[in-house]
Amino acid sequence: MIGKGLIAVVSLLMAMAIPTDAGAENVIFIHPDGTSQGHFTAVRLLFYGPDGILNWDRLPNVAVTKNHIANRLSPDSVSGAVAHAAGVKTNRGYYGLCVNRKPLRTVMEDARDAGRAVGLINTGCITEPGTGVFVASVESRRDREEIASQILHAGVEVILGGGEEWFLPKGVEGRHGKGRRRDGRNLIEEARILGYTIVYDAKELLALPAGTEKLLGLFADGNIYSIFPPRAYKENAPSLAQMVEVALEILSGGGGGVRRGFLLVVEEEGTDDFSNMNHERMAIAAAKRADDAIGVALEFAKDNPDTLLITASDSIAGGPQIAKSKRGREKFTTPDGMEFSIIWAGVIRDYGSGTITRAYGKYSELISGTIDNTFINKVIRKALGLDSVE
Repeated sequence: MIGKGLIAVVSLLMAMAIPTDAGAENVIFIHPDGTSQGHFTAVRLLFYGPDGILNWDRLPNVAVTKNHIANRLSPDSVSGAVAHAAGVKTNRGYYGLCVNRKPLRTVMEDARDAGRAVGLINTGCITEPGTGVFVASVESRRDREEIASQILHAGVEVILGGGEEWFLPKGVEGRHGKGRRRDGRNLIEEARILGYTIVYDAKELLALPAGTEKLLGLFADGNIYSIFPPRAYKENAPSLAQMVEVALEILSGGGGGVRRGFLLVVEEEGTDDFSNMNHERMAIAAAKRADDAIGVALEFAKDNPDTLLITASDSIAGGPQIAKSKRGREKFTTPDGMEFSIIWAGVIRDYGSGTITRAYGKYSELISGTIDNTFINKVIRKALGLDSVE
């Protein structure tokens, strides 16, 4: 007869041998700002044809997402980002703040404190709320000096985007233009002291020294694109897909660090800005860049099964719809010769008619049916092993 002590030892050994469902180690959250089915349909039609397949299409779990906020049915970029970052509804314009104007605790801060590596990528200025509210809280989104400082000192291993002007003192010449900080601080020098490798263009990003563990990339003075003529992305700046690829290499431990899981938050800001300007061609180009980045993340997730890839927007910028070619201002042609155009619901407007969330990987099955924008935060936390989903 086996004694209780031996049974306890055997049970312990069996428990050690059986993997437990402790949550995915990695989460990649891609936020193509302001996008809707209309944006991705336009990309599909223009580049691949009506029957083509986007990387976005390859994410099998889909949910219609309610995106109202605390005081309005239609969110702005700030309050929409807070729902993703903190999992609560706040008022319009409350940058990292709850309805009582108190700073909120975010999933990225909890992931960092739990030992996960964290990264932020934005094709706009890095202070944009889609990434900034994950580690910063201020009274106004216009306080870019303070936002940039909080981001730099938040323990984020990878920071890639535009906004060099908010890292340099006013009048000091940088790689892309002159600084605009009125407090005299040089955040680039502070970044060097903190151990960041600093890069300024695609060539430098793709030639990082072996073993890079902390990276600051500033690829433009403001946004990495111009919304005014000539409308284009900066010629020497990396694509969003390139930034995601490099960030994944570093955060996953390939850059020389110890593999400990990570949270990477990625924003394509051009989809919002060009759509709010009702500029069809550049809105489609920005959405295509977002889809390319989703493709890079999807391949990583396939190779690393303990990864959740999730993509969602905060609102619908401009409200684009596909129409007959003669209805819109510009005519587009699919690869098989069919013509279409885009019509807009309005200029400089973010609409609250519901967005689409898609996901792939561990716990992606939680993205289904109709969900609230705050539920995205709960799924990210679950995938990082921080919380369970009720």
